Amino acid sequence: MFKRLFRPQSLLLAAGLSGYLLLLILTIAHRQPPLHDEPYFLANVVLYDEYGLSERFLLEMKDQAPGPLYQFVHSPLRPLTHLEAPGVRLINVFFLGAIIALLAVLMKQLWKINNLTAFTYALCVMAAPVIWQVSGMALTEIPSLLCSFMSAVILWFALKAERPVPALSLGLAAGIFAGLGILGRAPFLVLVPASMLMACLYLYRSEWIRVVTLIIYSITALAICLPVFMIWKGFTPPQQAFVSHGISVWHGLLGFGYAALITLIIAPRWFIFNRTAVWLLLSGYLLCLVLNLTLFHFTYSPLSRVLGKIMPGFIMQVYPYLISPFLCVLALYFVTCLLICMKKSVTTPFNIYLIAVTGLLLCSNFAVTHLFSSRYIAQIVPFLIPVLWPADEINHSKIARYAVGMVLGVLSLETYFNFS
Repeated sequence: MFKRLFRPQSLLLAAGLSGYLLLLILTIAHRQPPLHDEPYFLANVVLYDEYGLSERFLLEMKDQAPGPLYQFVHSPLRPLTHLEAPGVRLINVFFLGAIIALLAVLMKQLWKINNLTAFTYALCVMAAPVIWQVSGMALTEIPSLLCSFMSAVILWFALKAERPVPALSLGLAAGIFAGLGILGRAPFLVLVPASMLMACLYLYRSEWIRVVTLIIYSITALAICLPVFMIWKGFTPPQQAFVSHGISVWHGLLGFGYAALITLIIAPRWFIFNRTAVWLLLSGYLLCLVLNLTLFHFTYSPLSRVLGKIMPGFIMQVYPYLISPFLCVLALYFVTCLLICMKKSVTTPFNIYLIAVTGLLLCSNFAVTHLFSSRYIAQIVPFLIPVLWPADEINHSKIARYAVGMVLGVLSLETYFNFS
C-alpha cells in the first residue's frame, strides 16, 4: 500500500492535483480589485451588456486587442461574479480544469493509455509556469484556449468517425469552437492552416471523408470570425489598431525560447541531446553573448522583481544580458527539434496538426511588436504536451522538475499581486 503511494506516478498525480488546488486557493485569496489588463476587459463586458453583439459594440471596444469571446463568457456569468474579484478570476481556474480534463481525454485516445495515466499526464499543464498567470487572473487567454483545444479534441473524434454524417457533424461542431477560440484571440487562426496541412496528408492517402471534414471545419471557423474582422478591418478593434506593425525577430525568438524552457521542465528527453549538441549549444551561447554585448544589446529579465529582492544588485545588472542569449540559443534548439519531430510524425496526420498548431502559435509572436509577454506562450501548452509524451518518463526527476515549474508559476502569478 505505502509503496504504491510513493510510486513516481502517484506522487506526480498528487503534485498535479495539489498544484491545481493551490491555484484555486490563491485565486480565492486574491481579493485585490481588478488590475493589470483586467479593468479594461471587464469594462467592455459592461459595454457588451449595453449594446449586445452589434457593430457599435465591436467598434467601441476600448483597450482590448483580443476579440469579444471574453465578453461572451463573462456577461452571462455576471449575476454570479458581479464582475468583481475573486469571482471573475475563478472562471479561468474552472476553465483550466476543463482544459486538463479534455487533455486527459485526448491523451487516452492518442496514446492508448489508461484513464489514470492520461489524467496524470494532463496535469503536467500545472508544471508550465506560464499557465499560472493566465489562469489565476481574469485575462483573455484561458477562454480562447478552452474553445480552441475543445475544437481539437472534437476534431480528433470527427476524423476517427467512419460514417459521413457523424464525421461531418463533429467537424462542424469542432469548427464552431475553433471560430470562438479565434474570436477570443486572433493567433488561434493558425488552427485553419494547421488543419489544411493535415487535409493535404489525408488527400495524399485518398481519405476523402476526412478531407471534407477538415474543409468543413476550416470554413465554419472562418465563417464565425471573419465577419468580426471585416467590421474591424483587421484583427483587432479599431482603437487598438496601432498595436503591432511589422515584425519583431526578438519576440519570436523569446516565444520559442519559452517553449524550450517548458519542454525542459516537462520532457527534456524530447530534445536531441548528445556530445555534438552540447558543443553546439555552448558555442552558440558564447557567440550570441558576444554579439549581444557588442551589437544587439537585447535585454530580457523574467522574474526580475522577485529576484531583485534576494539577489545582489550587480548580478541583477548583468542578468538581462546573460538571459537573452541563453533564450536565443534555446529557441533555435527547440525549432530544430520541432522540425525533426514533424518529419518523424509525417505518417500520423493528427500529430502533424498538433505540431503545426504549436509552431504556428509560437511564430505569431514575430508579429507582436509592441511587447512580449509569457502569457502568449500559455496558448501552446495543451497542444504541446501530447507531442512531448513519447519522450516523457515518469520518475523522481520529473517530480523535481514539476515542483520547480510550479514554484516558478506561483512566483510569476504573485508578481502581479504582491511585488508591484
